[in-house]
Amino acid sequence: MNPNFQNSQSQERLDNRYFNHLQNQNRGNFHDPNFQIYDQSAQSNRDQNSFRGIESGHTIYPSENKFASRESYEQAVSRLTPYDHTNAHEAVKKAAAEGQGVAFIIGSQSTKDTQKLLDQMTKMKEQNPSMQFVFIDKDKVDEQVKNDPNSTQSKKWQDWIQQNTNGSDLAFTSLQSVKPGADGKPIVDRVVSTHWGGDIQDNLKDQSRYARQFTGSHQAHFKLESEAAPKLSNDNKLAGELEQKRFAPRALTYENVVRRIRGHIKYIH
Repeated sequence: MNPNFQNSQSQERLDNRYFNHLQNQNRGNFHDPNFQIYDQSAQSNRDQNSFRGIESGHTIYPSENKFASRESYEQAVSRLTPYDHTNAHEAVKKAAAEGQGVAFIIGSQSTKDTQKLLDQMTKMKEQNPSMQFVFIDKDKVDEQVKNDPNSTQSKKWQDWIQQNTNGSDLAFTSLQSVKPGADGKPIVDRVVSTHWGGDIQDNLKDQSRYARQFTGSHQAHFKLESEAAPKLSNDNKLAGELEQKRFAPRALTYENVVRRIRGHIKYIH
């Protein structure tokens, strides 16, 4: 069998496992589908484009993104994290190793407050390097589903995004802790907190301590795959052997003792 095909199958099974746990979490803190994101109240002092945050009830006035180009948007994402919907499991494993939570961010180049959120989270990441982020570009997910309707993985992410944002045009963050699965490998655990918009740094920093506590309580039970030692090429292996021989002490034989004495006597004369 083609090893690449085997790897892709294995990866899909792994992603499915992580995804099933994401979908089966306690959604008490997730977005309520009956909650109206757009504030349609008749109060004259409220802007028609304002949003109301579910977790605290405060009104959010989101900002439009001002990315100079698609490339500048991609760079802003990559400055924050290398993890997206295609390799989220790697962030989960790293969070388990570090005893941290994982912040799943839903946004895009066009989704309101994404730029502000990326800027704030990048600063937060600089202050807390061990905290893990996964950026889910909902436009990319939609495009993948459109181009390949049979892609079960992309469709699952699309459904997860819809379940948690109800189709809103505002950046969203879900902070989750990590626990060991039945086999000890890390999987996502409870939803610690959810946050709307880009101005969330203080709140997320406050909630991340609970994610650390929950993940840390399982840390002794994780079965993390140890990185395989890099294989030396023949040249490197040979160089290593030569280096060892260079510093290896000579055997204290009669011949070596005589050589040392003769050399010492020659040096004195």
